[in-house]
Amino acid sequence: MDIGFPNNRPLPGEPAAPVIDGVVEPEIPASTLPIDKGWASPVKVTYGTDAAVGDGRPLVDFQAVKHTSQDYLFFSFVVRRLAFTNDARIALVMDPGFNPGTPATSGQLRRIMINPVNVGSSDGENLNPPGGIRVEKWAFDGPTESWLPATHNAANFDAKVRIYTTGTSRNWSIEIKVPLTAALGGSDWWDVGSRFGFYFSLVTGVWVGAEKVEYTWPWNPDSTTQYSWTDPTGPLPADRPSMAFLESDPDFSTVVGVKFQNGANSIGVLNAGSITNQIRLGTSASPVSNQFVARLLNTGTRDVDVSAIFRIANWGIGPGEMDRWTLVPSDVGTPNPTSPVALPPTGGAGVPLDVTANWTLDDIERGQYSSHPHQCIWVQLRSPTFGEFVESSTRRNMNFVSLSAHREAAEISGAGFGAPAGSTGDQEFVLVVNQVRNSRLVEKKEAGTVTSRMKERVSSAQAFQGGEHFDNGKGYFGLLFTYLRKLFSNQVVINDWFWTADAYRKTLATVVDGGSSVPLYESVGSFGYIADHEGLVSKWVEGVTANASSEGRLQKLSDTVYKLTVPNNGKVTIDTRLEVKDFNLLGLFGFLLLLIAIITVIFAV
Repeated sequence: MDIGFPNNRPLPGEPAAPVIDGVVEPEIPASTLPIDKGWASPVKVTYGTDAAVGDGRPLVDFQAVKHTSQDYLFFSFVVRRLAFTNDARIALVMDPGFNPGTPATSGQLRRIMINPVNVGSSDGENLNPPGGIRVEKWAFDGPTESWLPATHNAANFDAKVRIYTTGTSRNWSIEIKVPLTAALGGSDWWDVGSRFGFYFSLVTGVWVGAEKVEYTWPWNPDSTTQYSWTDPTGPLPADRPSMAFLESDPDFSTVVGVKFQNGANSIGVLNAGSITNQIRLGTSASPVSNQFVARLLNTGTRDVDVSAIFRIANWGIGPGEMDRWTLVPSDVGTPNPTSPVALPPTGGAGVPLDVTANWTLDDIERGQYSSHPHQCIWVQLRSPTFGEFVESSTRRNMNFVSLSAHREAAEISGAGFGAPAGSTGDQEFVLVVNQVRNSRLVEKKEAGTVTSRMKERVSSAQAFQGGEHFDNGKGYFGLLFTYLRKLFSNQVVINDWFWTADAYRKTLATVVDGGSSVPLYESVGSFGYIADHEGLVSKWVEGVTANASSEGRLQKLSDTVYKLTVPNNGKVTIDTRLEVKDFNLLGLFGFLLLLIAIITVIFAV
């Protein structure tokens, strides 16, 4: 699992490298921060993409790029919807003498340790990470080896953090600058060369408890703890790093090849030009064909024969193993897995290729899916010949709904995972709920329809962008002002409500944290809603509750965190609810009349 770090390729007039201030990219809702154009052509790896649909974002992004002309590497991490803890850490390890599978010789490894945030961190940009940057070497200290401080030129190592809030979630991003030569790095640094061993481990909290989740490179999405570094006070296991190439290396291999055009937005069911995750049932008299699609690009240099496998599971958290998801039945002539098709090089922004399979439900299938028309979709790509893949699979697990009120059961599976760590033999999950709302005041003629807005969200991977940003939380008099403005200017308010539940499963593994072993959780997926509502909202209502199948198994730990136990190899459902209450002018008049009555009584006395 090699990785390549390309040279930055800015457009004329743009910077040759990122600006180290912690700002990687603007985030929703409306942001006045500019895009850092120094990240013009990085390698990018994403983690937790189930909810990255429309205006959603992955849980974690990692990027890397080399300065256009100078000997510096730049790394960035963006971490969303995860807890702020004092013990969050990033370990970046580099090994210029790397030999795959062979332990590093003493004095060879270097690592950069950073604690990016703590519980008390406040929102802002260009922040110094708590504790600064620690540059260390693995070397003998007397008769034993350990991680020792490395003499280095601190002026040429840099890291800055941005902390920001979106809705109910707090997020952070960090940009890191690392030299590639001993002349720049200092006496205990080395000339990295054009190829070297590379590894990172990012450990952070799931919520405010002791639970931790880890993201690494290399990464196995089917076994997320495979490359875990459970005790960073000790040696890095020899099988953890992978080879990294700079563009100057003759074997340079950046992450190129077949990929989904726009992540999870690029898979689903085609419906009136939009890609959704809703199955159309049809009837016996009027059957409807559902065209499942994977929209692909090929950023490599040669044709690749590609086949897709489409699988589905009830909306929620599906089984851990893909083979336990239901293989989508297919019509004659459009098999699933699909027949291989040649995907020529398209570049990063070329014309994509749609790989499709059709499914027309029969009467039995209509009965099975009538209560579960929204499905989680998992697509796996393969090649019958040699194929280079940037992404070989992705999942989509977000429902598009139109409010005022929506209720739906989410199915949580305990099948296809590792051995349960729960005390009762059940699989133990933590669900962390986050929500972001974005409202726009727009001319009615430019608002479009629910369908056109949903299509725009999918194609742009953003919230609805028409009109101007509107603060929907200004109280009664603010709402009254907007109500009157709408009345006389023919404007409407369009609301996006992004609601997601990120799921983490407790594993048998632990990670050393501050000298103690704490449980290690793995990210197993997300599910949620992208809700559209046209109107002036005075109240937003949401919730997660148990039903008959999960009674006694769902525990609310805080306003946004739930603990759920699921029978090993079994499943339960939980109920979710989104509802909006529109502004009621009569209600305001009633309030004002009551206020006048109270004042009248006071003065009468």
